[in-house]
Amino acid sequence: MSPENRTRSSLGPIPRRRAWLTGTTIASIALIVTGFASPAVAAAQQARPAADSSSVVMPSGGDNCKVEKPKKKKPKKHRSLTDAEQASLALGGGDKCKVGPTGPTGPTGPKGDTGPTGPTGDTGPTGANGETGPTGPTGGNGETGPTGPTGPTGPTGPRGPRGNTGPTGPTGPCADIDSLDPNDAEEFSAVLSGGNAFVGRRNTNPMPPQGNYSWVNLSNNDNYPTNACSISIVDHGNDSYVKVLTTTGQVWETHGVTNDNNFIWIEPWTLVVLQPS
Repeated sequence: MSPENRTRSSLGPIPRRRAWLTGTTIASIALIVTGFASPAVAAAQQARPAADSSSVVMPSGGDNCKVEKPKKKKPKKHRSLTDAEQASLALGGGDKCKVGPTGPTGPTGPKGDTGPTGPTGDTGPTGANGETGPTGPTGGNGETGPTGPTGPTGPTGPRGPRGNTGPTGPTGPCADIDSLDPNDAEEFSAVLSGGNAFVGRRNTNPMPPQGNYSWVNLSNNDNYPTNACSISIVDHGNDSYVKVLTTTGQVWETHGVTNDNNFIWIEPWTLVVLQPS
């Protein structure tokens, strides 16, 4: 801005200079006391030479800028002065029509307080499945479960080897029979069954059927050997004999009368003399 465009004071040039110096001094003192100056102000102070207290240069009233006659066009709106331009005017710098270069950047100020935590964002998409981890150690044995149902019978296995012969068991009851025909009309038989000895007779016929047997229990006779195991019968005319062999190898016998219609067996059992050996 040209000095000619400034608002002139009614006091003249000397009072205006005094007022300008007074304002500049007060502004400089304020900047020194507060210790604060913008980069633009500092640059303006460095560019302006120090004033000599012995000599004061009065403004010549001249303008280094050429003043052009206003053209006939719409006046432009004046823009607002920046902080640097206002500081330059306050320090008394000459109006060169252009603002000086920007000064160096000042030091970084202290870190401000941490702002409030922002809202939680939306949940992101589910990631892909990771690789399968290694197999863990085998766990302990669980409790034994209940017994299951019996399964079906399996197939018969192969026959095993023959076992050893077992011990001889007790002698069981013996059974035996012996028969003869003393003549053409009758038949005699001796039977050993259930430990008892029997003798019988029946009539014979040329054609069947034959007659019924009549039995006599010889076990009731005295001295009957209870361990008899085999039996036989023999006839000698009017006499017949029944013999038994015991499990110990002894031979016993008894006598009966068998002539005509007689069939009498009441004699005791006797041990045969001279046993086989």
